[in-house]
Amino acid sequence: MIFSKIILAVTIIGLTPAAFANALPPADGRPLQPATVAVQASQPTAQLNALAAVNADFGTYVVQPQFAAVERNANPIQDVVTEFGSRQIVAAQKAPAGQAKPRVQTNTVVRNLMSGNLGIVTGRLTILTKDPATLANAINALGLKQLNSINRGKVVIVEAPADADLLAIQTKLKAVSGVRKVKVDVLEKLREAQ
Repeated sequence: MIFSKIILAVTIIGLTPAAFANALPPADGRPLQPATVAVQASQPTAQLNALAAVNADFGTYVVQPQFAAVERNANPIQDVVTEFGSRQIVAAQKAPAGQAKPRVQTNTVVRNLMSGNLGIVTGRLTILTKDPATLANAINALGLKQLNSINRGKVVIVEAPADADLLAIQTKLKAVSGVRKVKVDVLEKLREAQ
């Protein structure tokens, strides 16, 4: 029982079996010398370098123009990559030509750089503010629909029109007096069945 807990702890902190063997005290009872402990990374450095080379379009997300999000329908689509409730991510017919900065709209497919999972932009923004009255005026001026308000209007969830550029709206909302944070909401699978 104790041995299985040790193996679990070693696995969680990322020690290789060789590094764990080096971390054990010598059999003759001498104290462990710090120089004998060797911790090795559990992920290959090539994967880490590949992630570092990619620049996020917003937050930790990169737009994936080779995919499209569509509503699930009765017609079977052959190239379904994954499903999210009533939506499916499918391979796009033709990837658009390179743009300076991709446009993020409702149903844009993105990839989380931290998890590698695909997600779908919902078209909603979550806003944290100190001044609910000023924010309400800005929401009306930008043509956004308020869906929910929490904590006396200090946390607000709004929905943008389907063709709106969410990053441009996010920038405009960040400029509003009293706004602390604006987050573009993304639907993604955080856990998968084992």
